Amino acid sequence: MQHPFPNDYCRLVQQQIEGNVGLAMTYVHLAPYLRDPLDLEIHHTTLSNLLIDFHRQQLRFPVDLARRLGICLRNGLDQLDMLQNQMRDLTDGAPTPPSRTWELLPRGGRRLVLDIELLAQLADHGMEDKEIMRFLHCGLNTIKRRRKEYGIKKRDYADLTDDDLLEVGSKARSC
Repeated sequence: MQHPFPNDYCRLVQQQIEGNVGLAMTYVHLAPYLRDPLDLEIHHTTLSNLLIDFHRQQLRFPVDLARRLGICLRNGLDQLDMLQNQMRDLTDGAPTPPSRTWELLPRGGRRLVLDIELLAQLADHGMEDKEIMRFLHCGLNTIKRRRKEYGIKKRDYADLTDDDLLEVGSKARSC
């Protein structure tokens, strides 16, 4: 027979589980345009690992606390699963474009990673910044900053046909 955990340890585990479930629920309730799909995977993995670890040791917790924490973790995972299904339905299962990945900055922030060659090619073909913004699904200021950062100049006129745009788009998806 295993010995029960001390009350201090039980409180610590409870705080960790409730804190992680709380973060996941905050993510679930964010506006869709603020959600990073990578965060969904991180929250899901964290709660799944907590649930696995908890199930291994749940007999050592007081019965009421074990029941509450198990329900809390399962409800959190259910909410994340529903969100994941909603996101999959909205995108028809399409993967996130390669231009929608994030890099972590040294001070803890994150920055959208853009395919600079694609950005240069779109600008070279005469696309306006607003058109590039819609095409790459990012903000106008992001496009302007990256063009400035990498010295990508705008052209004065557009000679990009619909076929050219489809070709560029298919190259972007194949990356």
